[in-house]
Amino acid sequence: MNNEIFKESKKRAPSQRDRILNLLREKGDKGILNIELVDICIGYRSRIAELYQMGYKIDVENVEQGVCIYTLKEEPETPRTNIPSAVSVVMEEIQSSYDGSITADDLAAILNNMNFNIVRKHGSFKAS
Repeated sequence: MNNEIFKESKKRAPSQRDRILNLLREKGDKGILNIELVDICIGYRSRIAELYQMGYKIDVENVEQGVCIYTLKEEPETPRTNIPSAVSVVMEEIQSSYDGSITADDLAAILNNMNFNIVRKHGSFKAS
């Protein structure tokens, strides 16, 4: 029974990304501080990145060390929904520009040029 209640509430509750987008719209030119976005979602930067990929233009400005403000500047006419994974984008670049074979330096350059950052998946680091 609890599982059914959870599924139903999840259908009705707006996603974290939608909540962040709605808040950005509400705040307008004033923007929203990152410390406020943490109240919606600890991983707010991932949700902002998804919005970028969907075509939303969002400015970020450092206010002071560790604090920044996000401001929605422009919305796409039709948000993109078929966003390729970072891995597939990198693989496509390797296949098209490097004939499928690259060095470690090449990979570092690709990631840097595409503004990609490598992070571990949640739970992937286990203490020995």
